[in-house]
Amino acid sequence: MITSAPGGDLFSLAGAIDALVRAPVTIEDLTGRVLAFSGHLSTADEPRVQTILSRQVPECYRRVLEERGILTEIYRSREAVYLELAELGVARLAVAVRAGEEILGTIWAAVGSRPEPARTRAFAESTELVALAMLRQRVDADVERRLRTELVATTLDGGPEAFEAAGRLELPVGPITVLALGIRSPGLPRAQAEADRHRLADALSVHLSALHPQAVCAPLGTLAYGLLPVPAACGDAESHAQQVALEFLQRTGSRTRCAIGISRVAGDVAELARCRVDADRALRVAWQEGGSRRVARIGEVYPRALLLELSDRARSEPQPPTGPLASLRAYDAQHAAQLVPSLRAWLDAFGDVNAAAAAVHVHPSTFRYRLRRIREVGGVDLADPEQRFAIMLHLRLPPGGP
Repeated sequence: MITSAPGGDLFSLAGAIDALVRAPVTIEDLTGRVLAFSGHLSTADEPRVQTILSRQVPECYRRVLEERGILTEIYRSREAVYLELAELGVARLAVAVRAGEEILGTIWAAVGSRPEPARTRAFAESTELVALAMLRQRVDADVERRLRTELVATTLDGGPEAFEAAGRLELPVGPITVLALGIRSPGLPRAQAEADRHRLADALSVHLSALHPQAVCAPLGTLAYGLLPVPAACGDAESHAQQVALEFLQRTGSRTRCAIGISRVAGDVAELARCRVDADRALRVAWQEGGSRRVARIGEVYPRALLLELSDRARSEPQPPTGPLASLRAYDAQHAAQLVPSLRAWLDAFGDVNAAAAAVHVHPSTFRYRLRRIREVGGVDLADPEQRFAIMLHLRLPPGGP
């Protein structure tokens, strides 16, 4: 049994447990994040290598543990559990770490075969010291996390205090991109959704820090924001940030629905508040597209973001709809006509009557008649580019708008 470990930290304890069971060890929290590990990485199996390199149990491995009920088995047992994971081609010894009735995490040993009973018991008994170290680390981490969150919020809010906050975060002087991570957990209890948000915010922090040591990330409100300094040799900062975001989402898998919005590049701290708005706008476009886009750069979706904001303004208008399009919609409703769909088809076809007629499944002669009625009912001059543009814009706003 381990009675103490040099330094008393989790890495020291992982090394001591390694020596006890004669197998490489990882200590993980309940989200699968690696808190500490022992050595022997050069001789480790693939699941252990991937887990340690990403500091997180990969989604594909965690799915195996959840589908087989292995995590539930470990959490229910007060003893160490020996596991032969045929799907992964490995064997493990695992035990839950508890503080009273609260489960703090797990310890895993990459064993080659079932250990001797005495070593298995000693492995289970080591959880007491690990629990103490995890509780101390949690208190320290909570204080640090709160401070970091406050500093990131102050930096992104702008104003005179932003420069001091950025200095305390040790953000470099130079270009930075802002990433807004949004998470949607429909049907989950609020506590579970909140836990998912913090888990992914921590994972994004680890991911960004691995790419740039001065990157920072913190949950703010319902989102998490990452501040990613632009590497000196980076040619296209937004494309670089997009690739970083895509790699992160690929690692997180599809268990949690999330998307990332990316700002333009901030030249200095004074521009970060504007870039936060950029990232929020881009994220909204990603959500609006219903999952077909998981990462959105403001440089690519700026017109779409403006249309969404114009739609918000239209919905807030207290006056009833007016203008040519409102007249056409009223006519369609009263006469069961199809003037508005026909006008949309004609504009989408760039004035090609044959293509527009085919789109709404009528003869070109019928379609030409509808165009005449559109001019008469709506008072629209379709030869006027300004009027065409105004109608195209209006068609993309909600029907209740102006």
